[in-house]
Amino acid sequence: MTDLPAPLLPEGPPSAPFTSPEWVYELRFEGLPCMARVRPGASGDPARVRLRPAEGDMQASTAHPSIVQALAALPGGPHVLEGTIARRHAGGPPHAGSDRLAAEAFCVSDLLVHAGEDLTARPLVARKARLRELLQAADPSAVLACGDLPADADLLRALAATGLGTTVVLARRKDSAYPCARGSPDWTVVDPSLAPG
Repeated sequence: MTDLPAPLLPEGPPSAPFTSPEWVYELRFEGLPCMARVRPGASGDPARVRLRPAEGDMQASTAHPSIVQALAALPGGPHVLEGTIARRHAGGPPHAGSDRLAAEAFCVSDLLVHAGEDLTARPLVARKARLRELLQAADPSAVLACGDLPADADLLRALAATGLGTTVVLARRKDSAYPCARGSPDWTVVDPSLAPG
């Protein structure tokens, strides 16, 4: 993967919660979808990091210095990570788990390249295992992995009843490759308030 792609988002209307052992629910903070590239180099060097939001903001790397600094501390490279830049909401309903966040954080949902190895054809669960391993070296207040849950409709509705805040829920197929095009059938937004169809 030579270019840093823009982050992809699921298309289509949200689906109702469902239960399936072949899927996982991913709890993402609401915010700015973003890709991050970490090049090999000296740990802590912010020049190693480039951010590319979905909006195409060319100044993103300078606009989010705490995230860039945390990503620059990751070992090795090159790495390409997909996630969301989330901010703590002042005066509004918090994100689920936002008490762990600094003023802003990069909430990582997928790992496309790890130490130069293209992982996009590997199953989602294998990519997430590598992601958790990589992020052990990260500052968890500035860079953290999205939470995952079994795809269980009753569990999701119970969590939603206790307050997911402004968390976005995605359902993703466990054995899916990274969706390199929009409209993939392997992921969808889930709305816990919808009744089963």
